[in-house]
Amino acid sequence: MGANNTFTIEGIDEVRAMLKDVAPREANNIMRATIRAITVSINKDAKANAPVDSGAMKASLKVRSRKSKPDNPIFEIWAGAK
Repeated sequence: MGANNTFTIEGIDEVRAMLKDVAPREANNIMRATIRAITVSINKDAKANAPVDSGAMKASLKVRSRKSKPDNPIFEIWAGAK
């Protein structure tokens, strides 16, 4: 059992507004890369602060993308078994 936590990134709507003048495909790619980079940073902090009894939990922290709409990318951080 584990807790499901959801985080909202403040300012994403403003980024979307700034990107609307960019071609849609490039704007979606920039948005996806930005959100992935933020998720990777959160994962790095989680690994740095994970308890280290056996190290299994720390080693199991992974960033994964979830199927989502192109203009609303979703990335998750998973810990433990699949």
